[in-house]
Amino acid sequence: MYEQLSKSGQSFRFVAGGTDNSTPAELLRFSWRVNGKSWQPPQYSRALLVGLQNGSHTVEVRAVDLHGNEDLSPASVSFDVDGVQPTLTVTSAPSATTQIGPAQVAFSVSDDRSPPQAIGVQVKVTHQPAGGGAAQVLRDDPFNSGLSSVEISGLAPGTYTVRLAARDEAGNSSTPTTVSFDYQSPGGPAVADGGAPFAEAGSVPQAGPDDVPQAGEGCACRAADAPSTGGWWLLLLVAWIVLRRRR
Repeated sequence: MYEQLSKSGQSFRFVAGGTDNSTPAELLRFSWRVNGKSWQPPQYSRALLVGLQNGSHTVEVRAVDLHGNEDLSPASVSFDVDGVQPTLTVTSAPSATTQIGPAQVAFSVSDDRSPPQAIGVQVKVTHQPAGGGAAQVLRDDPFNSGLSSVEISGLAPGTYTVRLAARDEAGNSSTPTTVSFDYQSPGGPAVADGGAPFAEAGSVPQAGPDDVPQAGEGCACRAADAPSTGGWWLLLLVAWIVLRRRR
């Protein structure tokens, strides 16, 4: 039997056992060979600790009795060591700010050994309401194989965060990938580049205290209406009377 000793998949422990018609089991010695290399000297220890790199490996063991007789049919085990993480790549996602729903995040997965259909994907979706408050967990799925996209319907104003991670058949997990976007209701006010809402068509802005001209400030004024023709004759008549009295 053997067991993996490290999460990285690089360290293993093998344990052997045997019987003999003349040597007690506790007095048997064991000789090991890894990947076809030379046999190690027999030891009374039944265990072997060995570090193995990624790839295919074969470990063999044979028993040796007190008379030096070696097992003519060594036990062997062959296996693959896979310590490479799978890769998850987002292929499409909503824009940073969107008014289109439902929202969809598409992705692809790959691995050096596991086929895409055998790679599990973990999905977690949270929503931070626009008005504030605690974030809501909308979806928190374990690793499921065969996924290539996540769709979010029934969108409400606020920030959505989609967290994705992949896991291969050997149990290696990818670094989590996060996608975030803000959703605004289609009927909400349009926002100008400076962050202030545009005035709706036909509306009249209300003047505030800062809009009233202060002393010394410039003011655009309209010229007074010019006197009518009758007004000019009246002014000439008054001027003529004044001149006659002075004489």
